[in-house]
Amino acid sequence: MQPTFLAKCGICNASVTALPLMKRDELTKAVDSDAEVRVMHRAPEGDHVWALGGREKTNLRNIMAKGLL
Repeated sequence: MQPTFLAKCGICNASVTALPLMKRDELTKAVDSDAEVRVMHRAPEGDHVWALGGREKTNLRNIMAKGLL
């Protein structure tokens, strides 16, 4: 099962459980190099897919540094 984390959806503007759309090693490289990190969550009208913004990417970086993801 792919790890999830809380993030603010760039489409519905709600706090959601986000699923990264990349493998763990790709995610680590993207966060370390400040590359685009695309995530998604399920929504009643269809899946929302967006790229994390600055604050959300920083939160993800902190979560990963603590070993929580």
